[in-house]
Amino acid sequence: MSPAADLDEFVVLHKAHRALTPTVGELTPNGYRPAHRQSGWVLSHHRDYGSQEARGVIRAARRAVLLVAFSMLALGFVGCYDHRLDTLEKHCDHLMDVSLEKYKPFWSVFTVVSFHNDKVLDSLVVFLNETHIKKFEGRIDRAVWREGSPAAGVLHVTNPSGFFVIEPESFIEEWRQGIEKELARKSPMQVGDCLFAEVTLMFDAVHVHSIKGDLTRGIPWTDNVTVLPTGRRERFAKHGMKLPGSSKTGE
Repeated sequence: MSPAADLDEFVVLHKAHRALTPTVGELTPNGYRPAHRQSGWVLSHHRDYGSQEARGVIRAARRAVLLVAFSMLALGFVGCYDHRLDTLEKHCDHLMDVSLEKYKPFWSVFTVVSFHNDKVLDSLVVFLNETHIKKFEGRIDRAVWREGSPAAGVLHVTNPSGFFVIEPESFIEEWRQGIEKELARKSPMQVGDCLFAEVTLMFDAVHVHSIKGDLTRGIPWTDNVTVLPTGRRERFAKHGMKLPGSSKTGE
């Protein structure tokens, strides 16, 4: 066949190809190859290069943001110290504005204070019970207990007069004077003020139980309760303050 016939056959068999131009380099089997648009290829090449560069910048920015976020998260977990006010000692220090440096660990970057009033009251009751029960010389199992929540609580104290030959009024007067002295206090709080400061802050009243009786002589036990109000609700309402909540941060 002639070259012209070969070309006609090639065009028929390869209709899907782009425009054909003679080769100026190495010949193909038929001596022709698809035409390359040099200017379009160069522009496309530059566009691809620019897109790759932009994607690289975006990826680097994302990595930087993730690194910062991870660092802040790690700092929050490692560098944040939660100072839990959950004992009588800690709460007393808080009322006296004692610096948190006393409790702050060396690795702490910043500190968050959380209030756990139920635990503070439990700690207070344990302290009072251990102190007062010694006076009863093992005759009772419990001398002090509490009733209600931190927002509406009553402290119960057993008067030792029912177990010993002493007048009940002396013990009651000690508690009454302690409450009144604390309510009248104008000076900064000291360690010696802590007990009644906690009582007047955390309880609506103190109930003193004066128990009398002698089963050996057929005299049944009686419980004479003396109520000593702390005036807590009135004081808080007067100053627009919220009553201590139950184990809630910031209350």
